[in-house]
Amino acid sequence: MSNSKGSALIFTLMVILILTVLGVSILELSLTEFKISASYGNNVLSRYAAEAGLDILKSEFNTNLLTALKNNAQRIIDNNYDMEKGTYKVSMDQLYSLIFNDTKNYLYSYVFNKYLNEGNVALGNSKQIYNISNITFTQDEGMQYIIHIETVGIYRNIKSYGHADLILNLQATGNPITISNWTIDNIPPSN
Repeated sequence: MSNSKGSALIFTLMVILILTVLGVSILELSLTEFKISASYGNNVLSRYAAEAGLDILKSEFNTNLLTALKNNAQRIIDNNYDMEKGTYKVSMDQLYSLIFNDTKNYLYSYVFNKYLNEGNVALGNSKQIYNISNITFTQDEGMQYIIHIETVGIYRNIKSYGHADLILNLQATGNPITISNWTIDNIPPSN
């Protein structure tokens, strides 16, 4: 009789041990799933922050700015046109170069510098941060320009990088700004 009491005790302890190991395994699996889910959520929030930086700079190209850029270009064209001869005082390449330099100076003075000097910017009350890290402005052809923007989005030490190429065409009818590239990823830009 005492032998069967001892085997019942051993059996009960073994069942408790198996249930404990099973419970710990399920708990560890749940914690791992939670960590993966939290990491994914943090990654998404850092990507949103990087995209917010791109959106904010893109929103600067509103009707007022585009009108000012077109008016400046027209002023340069008018100043370099000889009404008596009906020709331009400079070659078309020189004219395009004058317009490019004026547009570039205007954008860096009134738009780009405030973002490039801004540093990290918090998005509302969240812990999301964006930083516009680089803006380059190059001439494509004629009065068409490429504005390359690079941003960094940060959320809880996770970084995402945004890259966009906006095409500004001062000769376009309708909307002079188009997007040729818009990418958000976790790979830093290669310099």
